[in-house]
Amino acid sequence: MPVAPWVSSTGSTSLAGFWGGELLGLFGVGLLGMSIAVLTRSLGTAIGLSVAYALIGEDLLEAVWPSVGTWAPVHIFSYLCGTPAHFTVGPPPMGYAADVIVALSCMAAFVLVGAIAFRRMDITA
Repeated sequence: MPVAPWVSSTGSTSLAGFWGGELLGLFGVGLLGMSIAVLTRSLGTAIGLSVAYALIGEDLLEAVWPSVGTWAPVHIFSYLCGTPAHFTVGPPPMGYAADVIVALSCMAAFVLVGAIAFRRMDITA
């Protein structure tokens, strides 16, 4: 098995693009979890709801309403690394540039929801 392409400039660029997209997707899922944690005010509940939503919720949504499942946040974040999302096949149907814009918009929305909810919390401790 030839390994020379792995260390070429093309291979290095592909690796950097993959890891950049993967980290951006993981950051987005982390922001989703953060906003759920702020809304529920409970770490255990936030972890449970986040995992249930990512593993079950979006797939059920896609089974019931296929066109919306493509635009769901975890699916959008899955497309960033260039690999297919849970049960879908192929590249993002909206194109990679549009996927990045939608993913960044989702991340901004998660931060905004978390910030507004945190600001309005009644903290007495």
